Amino acid sequence: MTACLFGIFFFFATYKLVETPPTWFDEGIYLQAAMNDSLHGAQELQLAPNVFSSTAYVTGGFPFLKPISWTFKLFGIGLLQARLVMVFFMFGCAASFYVVIRRLFDWKSALASLALLVTFPPFYGQGKNALGEVPGLLYLTVFLFAVSQLEKRRYEGPWWYLLAGLAAGLTVSTKPIFFLLGGAVIAAVLIKHRSITWRWKEILIAALAFLVPFSYWFLHQFFGTDSVSTVLSYYANPYAISDLNHEMLINALRFFREASPMYFLLLMLIWVASVTVRIYKRIPISLTETIAFSFSMLVWLAYLRTAGWYRYYFPAEVVTLVFAPSSLYLLADFLPYKKLSVAFSAVCLVLLLGVQSYQLLFGSWVAVHGGRTTTHDMEAYMATLPKNGSFFVYNVPAAVIFLPTQDYYQYLVITPDKSLGASTVPVITDVPQYLVIAQKDWDVSSTTAMSGFVPVKNIDGTIISERH
Repeated sequence: MTACLFGIFFFFATYKLVETPPTWFDEGIYLQAAMNDSLHGAQELQLAPNVFSSTAYVTGGFPFLKPISWTFKLFGIGLLQARLVMVFFMFGCAASFYVVIRRLFDWKSALASLALLVTFPPFYGQGKNALGEVPGLLYLTVFLFAVSQLEKRRYEGPWWYLLAGLAAGLTVSTKPIFFLLGGAVIAAVLIKHRSITWRWKEILIAALAFLVPFSYWFLHQFFGTDSVSTVLSYYANPYAISDLNHEMLINALRFFREASPMYFLLLMLIWVASVTVRIYKRIPISLTETIAFSFSMLVWLAYLRTAGWYRYYFPAEVVTLVFAPSSLYLLADFLPYKKLSVAFSAVCLVLLLGVQSYQLLFGSWVAVHGGRTTTHDMEAYMATLPKNGSFFVYNVPAAVIFLPTQDYYQYLVITPDKSLGASTVPVITDVPQYLVIAQKDWDVSSTTAMSGFVPVKNIDGTIISERH
């Protein structure tokens, strides 16, 4: 059965890998950072030939960009190469969660968790794109496994402390949302401090191991000219939301009005109910599960302060999803009759699997884009353009990976309050031979500089125009 589930995973993970989901703005940013690292040995964004910006405002780190960069060096630059790396991360994430749940509970819970994960549409929607959420979850799961091993060994064994520290450092270096792992560990330790054997020498090993990847991230993510206060302010409120209280209320109401947040809330309520019952019955809850639960709650709370995109709570939703079967089985054990207990958990899991499978096949972001040929069309057309041509890429970062040359200028609107490359925009007047721009930006643009270009190709909303 386990092999069958992984077979299902590999089908959906590799099906039309470069076409669905379509590449988009954030993936384009990350691909550029990895591409420049492979070409120039530095994680940066090109704004003009030989002019680069740091990735201070790019919320993806080396733990997933470096593997993509290495793949580019070995096999050439392309979307397929990048997404094959993401398939590896997805497989590692699914396998690691399976091992952790089996370690904490039993084979039945692990199998059910794996079934839910491989039929969970956002796992492919977020995972096939070159984004940091799934890689971060893989490192998080390795950390949870190391913690579970320490619990099993009564907190003995320096190698498990070393692994826990390295995995935690890689986790928080992948995306800023995983900084919340620190808060989750602190909360869990405060709750479970009486059951922990404090071995300070080994804890120091874990702390030093944590600092290795975290220090590397800090040194490679930023330039020396980046302002620490500005970057921290950006991380705290990247969309420059002026009325956070109002935004938090809107996001909170999503969990009662919109299907995806409501599904996450349902999963969280199952886990909360399981935790509550066990506390009431004085049934021990592992430190590992306590960390995972605390992390999910903190991510949910942090989501309330964001612009409301669903992927901002995606890491918490995946963790909650894989703990749902064990929570259901634990709740079912308290029902008065054995047959009723079995029926309750079976019906709940079948319903969850049914809803997810239907969405995966017919209603998900991956499913609705199954007929696209955007990547093929973009690669085919770009191959016809001269390799010595000069390009200006206007706020379409995903197009850069398809360009036939590195001779390009770029302007990016990272968020409504943050842009890069504004100083390069005037060169549109007389330097580039081609302008690559989104349909929506072309439609609203009335600059004299852009009037010198004539659209020659429109590929799924991306216009390639040529100077006339």
